[in-house]
Amino acid sequence: MTTPMRKTSVGDKGLNMKDPKVRANLYMQTHGIKELFDGLGTLLLFHRPDEPRAFLAQQLAELQRSKQNQSHNAFFEEQDLDAMFASFDINDRGFITPAQYDEALRSLGIDRPTLRLPESISQITHSLFIRSMTQEIKNASASFM
Repeated sequence: MTTPMRKTSVGDKGLNMKDPKVRANLYMQTHGIKELFDGLGTLLLFHRPDEPRAFLAQQLAELQRSKQNQSHNAFFEEQDLDAMFASFDINDRGFITPAQYDEALRSLGIDRPTLRLPESISQITHSLFIRSMTQEIKNASASFM
C-alpha cells in the first residue's frame, strides 16, 4: 500500500514536498537566498575588489554581526548611491527618469521593488532617489537577515 504524497500549501498552491526541487525552492524562498546572492553579486560588480573571496567573507561577517545586533547593515552607503545617481544623470540635470530609476533598481538586483512611485512622477530628484533606494535596499536585505 502506498501512502499519498504529503502536500503543503503556500498561498493558493499545493506543493509536493517529496519533490527535491520543490523543497529546494521553498528553502531558498524562506531564507532569502536569491536576494542574498543578488546583493552579494551586485556588491562584487560595484566595488570590484582585488580579493573577491575575502571581500565576500567580510560582507557575510558584517551581515552576521548586523543580524546578531538586530541592526540594519546597508550593502550600499549613501556615497555609493550618489555615484549611482550621477551615472544615470549624465547631463547633470538634477533628476532622472522613472525608466532610469527602474534600471538602477535592477542593477542592485531588486527585480520586485516594495515601493511604488506614483505614476504622476516624471522626474526623480537626487533626494527622492537616495531615500527610495535606501528603503528598497533595506527591504531587500531584510528578506535574508
